[in-house]
Amino acid sequence: MSICDQGYEHPDPEPEVVVEAVDPEPAAAAEVEVARIEGDTAVSIAKIEARVADDELVLRMAALEGELTGMRETLDRVAPSAPEPEPEPEPVVVEPEPEVAPPPVDETQHRAPKRKAGFFS
Repeated sequence: MSICDQGYEHPDPEPEVVVEAVDPEPAAAAEVEVARIEGDTAVSIAKIEARVADDELVLRMAALEGELTGMRETLDRVAPSAPEPEPEPEPVVVEPEPEVAPPPVDETQHRAPKRKAGFFS
């Protein structure tokens, strides 16, 4: 409370609140710029990581090719070489033999033997 020139007490006037309108454009533009920069950074990092991964794959492939070459050389020295294939025999042509008629059978020689009289006969 304040006292006026005439000696009376008066309540203090409430201060006026001045609200300034904040322009949202600069803040939004700054956020967009920050997002663009972060996006560019993420893309650059991804490209670098892809190149590193490609380089690692090339190195790994070269190492595996070297191992394979060494294994093949060792196998060539240790394992016997494959035997040469045997030549295939020439096919044999079989000619059919002419049919020869059986000699005539003399029926007198092939008579049925006589049976002995048995218990029931």
